[in-house]
Amino acid sequence: MSSIAQRAPSQAWRYGFCYFSLFAIYGIVSPYLQLLLKGLGYSPSVVGLFLSLFEIVGIAAPLAISHMRAFASRSKLVLFGTALIVLASLPSLALVPKPLVTALSIALLAAGQKTMVPFMDAEAVSFSSASDRADS
Repeated sequence: MSSIAQRAPSQAWRYGFCYFSLFAIYGIVSPYLQLLLKGLGYSPSVVGLFLSLFEIVGIAAPLAISHMRAFASRSKLVLFGTALIVLASLPSLALVPKPLVTALSIALLAAGQKTMVPFMDAEAVSFSSASDRADS
C-alpha cells in the first residue's frame, strides 16, 4: 500500500472520487456535446465551429488562470470556482438555442471543465509531496 493511502485513507478516497467524477464528466461531455448541439437545431458546420471554440477555450483558459498570481496558490478555490462555472453554463446551453448564448455557454463549460485537470493534478502532487515529507 502506498504511503498516501496509509497516511490519510479518507483524503486519498476523496481525491480518487474527485478524479473519477471529473473524468466521468469528460466521458459524458466529449461525445454528447455534439449531439446536444445538433439536437438544438444547429447545422454540422456550426456544430464544428462550436466544438472548435470549446477546444480553443479549453486550451487557453487553464494557461490564463494558472498565470494569475492570485489564483495560482489557491488551487482549491479555483477548483470550486470552475465547478460553479460548469454548473452555471449548463442550463443556458441546454435551454437557450441562440448562437451567441450557446457560444458563451460552451466557452464557460470549456473554461470550467478543462481548467480543473491541471489544478487537480497540482493538488494531488502537493498532497503526495506532503505525505512523502512526513515519511522522511
